[in-house]
Amino acid sequence: MKKLMVLIIFTIFTINSFSNPIVSADTLRIDGKLVLWLRADNYGNGWNYGYFLGNRIMSLFDNYVIPTAFGGATNYTMARQAFDQYFIVDEKYNQIAQGIVDGIEQSGVSLFSQILNDNLGFKDLLIANSIPDFTAMDDSWKDIGPGCSNLTSWGEATINAPELLGETVISRNLDWTNNPNLINNAIIIVWAPTGPDEQRWVSFGFIGMFGALSGFNESGVATFQNMSNYVSSATGTGFYGSR
Repeated sequence: MKKLMVLIIFTIFTINSFSNPIVSADTLRIDGKLVLWLRADNYGNGWNYGYFLGNRIMSLFDNYVIPTAFGGATNYTMARQAFDQYFIVDEKYNQIAQGIVDGIEQSGVSLFSQILNDNLGFKDLLIANSIPDFTAMDDSWKDIGPGCSNLTSWGEATINAPELLGETVISRNLDWTNNPNLINNAIIIVWAPTGPDEQRWVSFGFIGMFGALSGFNESGVATFQNMSNYVSSATGTGFYGSR
């Protein structure tokens, strides 16, 4: 129940706090977890993201994204070509990615990738955010590819919990891989975009990501990208974690 209460408190805190109209971004820690709060337009949110976390983003590229997720510089170069050929990206994500690159550079962190022997650009941020899409393009990833697990419980499993009384609760695990370069860079991002047609939302993922691997918005809609249980899903009266 402690975890549930922490989640409830965190939800209220992140959605309703940070009312200062001057500050457009900040970092803090909640229960030891790194939190990045962004309150600007798409480009500004990306810029702040890159400015605050540029070193860690670049480290992830050279220590995880290129050598591990894509299997080396040669494969990554092929991924760059495939991205140009097959991917269509909404303009707001281009703006966020370009903002991240500019923020990294203006923070004084080099965009040069040692393993790639090239400078990273905004498309590289988009490629890193498309790792699940790339795995779906290659059958060799099927059943062995990355996949964060989640625990969904309802009915008999939660009927005795006073806060739930049989309602559904979902717990998200960031257990994509045991690679320390990734798991040591988990992050919670509170997005508070300034566009008139946008709403605030919270994402759970890894540094450098700006899509909803896991997330929920102020309307109460939640999404979890589940790449597990390719052919079946078991259920029971107790807790069951999909993998």
